[in-house]
Amino acid sequence: MSKARVMRYLLDELPRQRQVSSARLHNDSTVLVKMHLGEKIAIYYVDSHLSIPAIAKAYNTNTYRDVHTLFIISSDLVPLNGMACQPSEALQLLLNVYNNKVYVAKTTGQVRIYPVYFDEAWRASYGKPIDLADLSCDYTLVESVHIDGVRHIADFERSYYHADSFSGVATLQRHPLQEFYDVLGVTVDASEDIIKKAYRQKAHENHPDRDPSPDATHRMQQINQAYDEIMKQWK
Repeated sequence: MSKARVMRYLLDELPRQRQVSSARLHNDSTVLVKMHLGEKIAIYYVDSHLSIPAIAKAYNTNTYRDVHTLFIISSDLVPLNGMACQPSEALQLLLNVYNNKVYVAKTTGQVRIYPVYFDEAWRASYGKPIDLADLSCDYTLVESVHIDGVRHIADFERSYYHADSFSGVATLQRHPLQEFYDVLGVTVDASEDIIKKAYRQKAHENHPDRDPSPDATHRMQQINQAYDEIMKQWK
């Protein structure tokens, strides 16, 4: 019953937010959101077992498809405010994505979603309820066995653009790999095939065997580094 209530809450309330174009049910635990600026978000609600393969697949596959991912979990899966626990490996993976924070839904009374922060002793600290108007798209660098590289995420921190100043134009945050995309001359939403094509073209034009200029070797090194860093997203 709690899952149905959370999904109904998201489906009813998200379309009312100024930055959201539409929200639809993908399955009984996933809502697909389209933002007015064209970004897509997949919101997953988990009320029972957290699965490492499911979490990793969501972030890895969705990033490849240019979809931002957000997990919201039941309050039953985390300790009470001020209490400590030994988190499962799956919960630790989520905490890794959001720098020791997860989003938790409580369904007693009205549905409320809270950020829950964990300290070094794995003690939980509940923040104030989130405002759905703060939903935004972002990027984060994750380094783990299961997820490695920059991933598309969604958050309620307004770090990508500000909903309260939404007027059709976003206040964008610089992508953490922007400098590498600039080297290859592609946009941050370029597909893997486009990036590979751009790399081959740049390498062909700037290879020291073809370019006799003194800085050709340095430029080729920059091109190789940019390609390697960007391609880590699809490992």
